[in-house]
Amino acid sequence: MDTYLLPAAMRELPPPWHHLTYRRSQVLEAGAPTEERREQARHVLRACLPGRRQSVHGWDEELRDFYDDRDDHTLDEADAWLTRIMPTISQVTRERVVQVVGAWADMGIPTVPEPPTEQWVDRVAVEWAASVRQALAYDAFALSSVQPPRDC
Repeated sequence: MDTYLLPAAMRELPPPWHHLTYRRSQVLEAGAPTEERREQARHVLRACLPGRRQSVHGWDEELRDFYDDRDDHTLDEADAWLTRIMPTISQVTRERVVQVVGAWADMGIPTVPEPPTEQWVDRVAVEWAASVRQALAYDAFALSSVQPPRDC
C-alpha cells in the first residue's frame, strides 16, 4: 500500500494542476486569466495549505548548504529524478521517494548514506512534499491574483 505524502485534496486536482512537470507551467501561461481560472486557482490554494502551520526544515545547515550548492549538475539530475518518478501529485508517495533515494545512492551523491537510512528517506520525503506544495501554491497564487485588463 502506498503512503501518500500529500492530502487527498491535492491528489485529486484536475489537469494541469496535478502535473509536477513543465506541462503545468506551459498550460497556465498559455491561457488568459478568466474568472473561472482564478476561482480554480483559489481552490488549488485551499488544497495546498496545510491544516496547521508546520516547519518541515529539519535538515542541518551542512546538508542544506550542500543540497543548495548548484555548482555541478549532479544535484540538478538528482532533483530531476523526483519529477521523473513522480510526475503527478497523486504519485507523490514515500515508496517512490525510496526509489529516488536509491537512484541518488547509485549516482554516488555524497550526502546520501550508503545504504540510505529510514530517517534520511523520511527527511527527503518531507522536503519533497513541502516543495510540491510550495510550487503549486506559487502557481495558484500567481494566477489567482492576476486581474483582467480593463477596457479603456
